[in-house]
Amino acid sequence: LAEKPLPQWIAGNRGEIAYFLGEIDESIRWSRLSDSKFWKTIADRLENPEFAQRNSVTLPVGFVRQHHATCAPATLSALSRFWGMPADHLQVADEICYNGTSSYSERKWAREHGWEAREFSVTEESAQALIDRGIPFTFTTVDPGNSHLQAVIGYDGRRGTLVIRDPYWRSTGEALATQLLERYRATGPRGMAMAPANQAHLLDAVELPDVNLWNRLHAIDEALIEHRREDARREFATMSAEAPDHRLVSEARRRLAIYDGNADEQLAAVEQLAREFPEDQRLEL
Repeated sequence: LAEKPLPQWIAGNRGEIAYFLGEIDESIRWSRLSDSKFWKTIADRLENPEFAQRNSVTLPVGFVRQHHATCAPATLSALSRFWGMPADHLQVADEICYNGTSSYSERKWAREHGWEAREFSVTEESAQALIDRGIPFTFTTVDPGNSHLQAVIGYDGRRGTLVIRDPYWRSTGEALATQLLERYRATGPRGMAMAPANQAHLLDAVELPDVNLWNRLHAIDEALIEHRREDARREFATMSAEAPDHRLVSEARRRLAIYDGNADEQLAAVEQLAREFPEDQRLEL
């Protein structure tokens, strides 16, 4: 009597249980029976001998439940506990949260509370390199009307997935890495790796994409928040000279236009981004 989603869910979970029991053929069989795009993709990976020896790592990052629009404070609190530098979720929210949390405030909080924090554009390679060195990181998803922050705490190289610690759900989740990163390519996707300041060398060992451009965008945000418009202009000029065609330069242009109240310039920046990412729903909106 079950409607279609329930047997799909049961078959997918049986496939997952079989995988973790090492019963790969059974996992493939149940994954295909699920008739789900996610599980069929997993089955394809499991059948491919190219991925058979890939590594799998999940870091023990605990769960901190967010309240309304406090996903960033909850995620920062969970990562802080992981490093043995606990920060209270609601105290963090009081410091940096107002109807959500900007990426600038997230990084500023980390810097002011004893962390070395680095923003970067997430790739599957950089995610795995961080996790292999014991560094979970924040991951931003941006959709029409809302953004959300969660932590990437692991990966499964054989199945091609990233393990997600979402502050809304007590259990961890999994996402197909290639599809997830492609979906949010128009916004990076943005990640932020953080480690205690006295362990910054852990971050030095990982090559993170676009770090310098993210640093400049952060400096522009800081200058605008402090009403140092000329400093922001100079930072933008340097950024434009370094990577004139990069997405983050267009994003910086958009933020400067918002500060100036220049609707024409803001539209031009959005159109520039939309030409590069024509399928992005947020840019269409």
